[in-house]
Amino acid sequence: MDIVKLLRESTTSDLDAFILGELAADEIERLRTNQSILITSFRINMMRLCPDYSPEEFDKDIATMIGEKE
Repeated sequence: MDIVKLLRESTTSDLDAFILGELAADEIERLRTNQSILITSFRINMMRLCPDYSPEEFDKDIATMIGEKE
């Protein structure tokens, strides 16, 4: 399960825990958005520099660099 979904759907009667969960979920979403922007920028620049490289090869190499599962 996605951590953001888990944080947002957790039920607690503790207001502080709820607020902390929401703040954590917001921060994770912000970081994911920034990561996506960086990856897209990197991919575009690399495609300009290496036109013989296929989009699939870029995606595979980027996933390897950031430690994602293929």
